[in-house]
Amino acid sequence: GASATSAAPAAAPRTAPAPVVQPAPPLTAAQVSPAYVPSPVIAAPAPTVAFDGDWPALVARLKLGGMAKMLAQHCELKSWDGESLAFCVPEEHRHLTEKSYHEKLKTTVNEHFGTPIKIDIAVGQITGMTPAQIGNREKQARQADAVASIEQDPFVREMVDTLDAQLIESSIKPLQ
Repeated sequence: GASATSAAPAAAPRTAPAPVVQPAPPLTAAQVSPAYVPSPVIAAPAPTVAFDGDWPALVARLKLGGMAKMLAQHCELKSWDGESLAFCVPEEHRHLTEKSYHEKLKTTVNEHFGTPIKIDIAVGQITGMTPAQIGNREKQARQADAVASIEQDPFVREMVDTLDAQLIESSIKPLQ
């Protein structure tokens, strides 16, 4: 017998197979502690600014002084969108729109709401709804009520009728 010796072909270099990652099997009820209840993740809501649009009431609450307060009192609210306030100031109070007064008002409003609020102030026609104008109308109404009350007082009526006395309306001041 002849013996055959065969030469093995050269083997290609072997590389290790890539590891296969198996997902972890789901936990069984016995493996989960019954005392553990996952708490839901609640996203914090975006900050919302509570403002009902009553600018005169807000001005009364703001800690303003000087010319910034005068500016706020002569601003008429035109719009509020939750992030910005738009105002109009009458032409005769244009001087109150100076940048330093505007910035002081903006800073105070931002501090009040606890978030940045954009403030736009235009000069133009207003409808009479500024805090100053509303306050003046209320003051005039209180004055008219005070005068009417004095004029109807029986003692005052008697003095006017019997002694020809005259009522000096400018001397009448309403109770605060």
